[in-house]
Amino acid sequence: MVGVGMAAALALIAGQDTFLLRRVLEKGAKDAYTLTMKSSMVMDMGGAGMGTMPLDFAFTSKMDIAVDRVSTDGKDANVTIKMTEFKYDLGQMGQMMGGQQQPEMPQEITMAGKLDVRNRLSGVRIPNAPGAAAMLSQQLQNFPLFIEFPNDPVKVGDSWEVRLPATPMTGNKITRLKATLLGEKSALTPALSQGERGTAWAIKLSGTININADVMEMMRQMGGEVGGMPQMAMLMTGTMNVAGEA
Repeated sequence: MVGVGMAAALALIAGQDTFLLRRVLEKGAKDAYTLTMKSSMVMDMGGAGMGTMPLDFAFTSKMDIAVDRVSTDGKDANVTIKMTEFKYDLGQMGQMMGGQQQPEMPQEITMAGKLDVRNRLSGVRIPNAPGAAAMLSQQLQNFPLFIEFPNDPVKVGDSWEVRLPATPMTGNKITRLKATLLGEKSALTPALSQGERGTAWAIKLSGTININADVMEMMRQMGGEVGGMPQMAMLMTGTMNVAGEA
């Protein structure tokens, strides 16, 4: 799973080759990203007498974030997230569905959330989200859109732990990932003219997310229809290897 893009407004407070990574939150600021996710899972439908089903998929989209209102202490801000240009590859499951690879999605999804100076995005929601948009909103609660900055200063090459909250997708268990400061790299910078390149600080995110989900229970929590099969067992297990750089 990869989230490509680094905050255009990143404060680096340096001292003795160490850096305190903080995001500068300014009302009206805008950032553009490309979001890419890939996963390989298996859905266990043994309770319905159907064995297992592969659930591989790849997903990409454009993601724009606008800062709407900054708190008085400047430590967090309300943000609007707009996602467009959705592309899916459903792998084997798509082949089993007659070659269908693109789930029906709206052309644009607008979400609201809160972003803080340590690059932590929380409270992501899609007001009155229908169908696939509601499922996407749930996924954004499970997986990181941004790499959390450490509390203390770090040097190039240093690593720190990034914790993902316990969710139904992970069997209500906390997930621990590793972030590493790689240093400066050439990158497209929104602040520069189109097509120009500058430098940005790169951070690597790695680890494994263990999936152990009761699909029917997740559908109930999201207010979905479970039909006339309340006792049907539908479990989804597997891993998501995280290999991201931002």
